[in-house]
Amino acid sequence: MAGVALYGGFAYGAAPAGGGGAFFAGLGPEFTYAVSADPYRLSLGLQARAGYAFTADDGRPQAQSATPELFVYLRLSVFAAGTASLGPPPAMAPVNKNFAGVRLGLGLTSTVLLRRFFAFGLAREAPSAVRDALRVVTTLLLLPIVLLDHSEVMFEFADARPVVTAAIFRIGTGF
Repeated sequence: MAGVALYGGFAYGAAPAGGGGAFFAGLGPEFTYAVSADPYRLSLGLQARAGYAFTADDGRPQAQSATPELFVYLRLSVFAAGTASLGPPPAMAPVNKNFAGVRLGLGLTSTVLLRRFFAFGLAREAPSAVRDALRVVTTLLLLPIVLLDHSEVMFEFADARPVVTAAIFRIGTGF
């Protein structure tokens, strides 16, 4: 099932000085949209995340290195979804199905490549025309790869008829 999943929230945790890792937890809304309407197209829910965030000690000032570069987390979402369709002819009365479900996922988001991509320019010593050309080419070729920094294995259980139980692997962009 292809689609879009959006999560917004705030994670609470401690960022260790000088690199390392720390526990974090967060809560926020989750919205999903699927290309296919089977078993549902839209869902809205509440998501809780908890995990471990890692920060590299790479000589940056602490204010810059306080943003983690790698997140490993477990998430639990409760959601509501529904479908609307037309019934069989001749009446073609609208048929609505509303149901609730739970998602459990294990995910990984790494912003290391994205951060490095924008922090370090290529060919710094090259003439400006060559440097600019290299930046355009590398952006066009590498940025789509760099943006795929999130993966997750998710299990979904929904009280739809028939009962929906799915194991899903997601890839995408996480910030």
